[in-house]
Amino acid sequence: VQQSLAVSAEALGIPLDEIGSGPRRLPDLLAAMKDRLTGLRQAITGQDPVAMGDMLRYELQETLDEWHHVLESLANSIHVT
Repeated sequence: VQQSLAVSAEALGIPLDEIGSGPRRLPDLLAAMKDRLTGLRQAITGQDPVAMGDMLRYELQETLDEWHHVLESLANSIHVT
């Protein structure tokens, strides 16, 4: 996904290093998403329902909210001619 995003952004002339949510830039957000998904996978494989619930309700939700802002920024950066 990260590679597809980089190639697509380059083709559209969108500078990904300027895209972000608040003070966090895209590379930071990608790392955060990877960390959250890794934590969720560990909770699932460890059969820890409390950790799974916390990840899904709190930690992953925060990351998804940031991604929502990033995707809005990307959509606003694309100009249809």
